[in-house]
Amino acid sequence: MKKTSIVILLLPLRLMSQPNNAEENYWQYHKWVMQAENAFFENNNIDSCLFYYDMAFDNYSFNYVNDLVNAAQIAYYTQKNESSYHHGHGFEHYIHKAVKFGLRSSHIQRIPAWRDSDVYVDFQKFEKTQEGLAYHREYLNSINVDYLCLIYNLCIEDEKMTLDKYEDITTNRHIDSILMWNDRLLYYIEEYGFPGQKLLGIDDDKLFEELGIPCLDFATRVQKDSAKLSWIIGNEPMIRILPSGDTFYIEYEKVDTMIYKMNTDKLSQNLLEVFFVHHCCPPPYLEEYAIQEIAKGNLHPRFYAFLSDLNGWDKRFPSLCPEGGIIKFKVSSSFANSQAQSTYTDDLVDSIREKYRICSVKADIAKISFGKEHGFVFRWGHTQYF
Repeated sequence: MKKTSIVILLLPLRLMSQPNNAEENYWQYHKWVMQAENAFFENNNIDSCLFYYDMAFDNYSFNYVNDLVNAAQIAYYTQKNESSYHHGHGFEHYIHKAVKFGLRSSHIQRIPAWRDSDVYVDFQKFEKTQEGLAYHREYLNSINVDYLCLIYNLCIEDEKMTLDKYEDITTNRHIDSILMWNDRLLYYIEEYGFPGQKLLGIDDDKLFEELGIPCLDFATRVQKDSAKLSWIIGNEPMIRILPSGDTFYIEYEKVDTMIYKMNTDKLSQNLLEVFFVHHCCPPPYLEEYAIQEIAKGNLHPRFYAFLSDLNGWDKRFPSLCPEGGIIKFKVSSSFANSQAQSTYTDDLVDSIREKYRICSVKADIAKISFGKEHGFVFRWGHTQYF
C-alpha cells in the first residue's frame, strides 16, 4: 500500500516535467522567447536570455529554427567575449538541435561571423555524422508533404492569374480573385492548420528531390510552367505582356522574384509571404484563427503581426483591408518608411506586441545594429518579419 501511494504522488510530477504533444500550448513558448530577446537586446542579461531560450526549447517538441540559431549566435558571442560565461550549453548545442528543424550548412554561410570560420567547417562535419543524419531525417519526416504540395499549387496558380490581376488592379474582378484564393486557403487552414514551419518546414527547393520525387520540387514545377507564367526572368528589365497586347516594363532590381526562385537562406516559409503581398492584406478570418493556430505552434506570432501590418500598409482595397493606414506591430523592415507607421507610438506598439508574445521595438532595432557590428543575423524572413 505504501509503495502504491508513492507512485501515485510521483506520477503527476513526471507528467509535468515532460512535454505532451497533445497538450502543448505555444503561447508559453513564444513568451519565453520574447523574454530571452528582451533580456539580451534590451538589458544585456546573458544568463536570463539563455535561461529563457532553454525553457522554450526544452519544454516543446517543435522549436522554430530561427530561434535556435539566434540563441546559438548569442552563446557564441558570449563564449568568445565573456570570460565569465558558464552557461550549461555551448553554441554548438543549439545549431546541432536546429538540424532537426531544417538547418543546413548553407544557412550557416549566411552569417558573416561564421561564414569562413571553424563553425562552418565543424557544422558540415556534424551534418555527416550519424547523429546529424538522424536529425535531418527527423526533420524530413515531420513535414506534411501532401499539404506542402497543395501550398505550392496555390502559389503557382495564383501567379498564373497575375496577368489579369495587374490589368485589373483596382477592379471588382481583381477583388473576386483575391476572395477566391482566400476561400481556398481558409479550407486548408481548417483541414490541416496554418501552413507554417511546423507543418511544412522552411523553404527548400530540393526537398522533394531528397524524398525521391524531384518533379514535385517548387523550382522544377515553376520551370515546367514558365510558359504559362507572366514574368520573363533575366538580367534585363522585367517584361510583362498584358492581355491587351501592351508591353509593360519594370526595372529588374525593383521586382520581387521570390515566387520563382525560392529564397532558401531565410530560415522561414516565404511562399505565403509573397502570396499575401499579392493579395494586398490578410483575409479577415485569420484573426479568428490566429489565437488557436499560434497555440498549436502552426502560426508564428510574428507572421501574424506581419500580415496585420500588411493590412495597415496597403490602402488599395478598403473593403478588404478595413484597417488600412494602421500599422500595429512594426515587425517588418518593409514598412519602415511607411507613413502609416506614425499612427501608433512605440509604447503602444510594445503593449500590443507583448500581448502576442513579441519582443519590444527597441529589442528588434538592437538585433539589427548588434548583428551588423558583430557579423550576426537575427532578423529572418524575406521582409525580416522574424
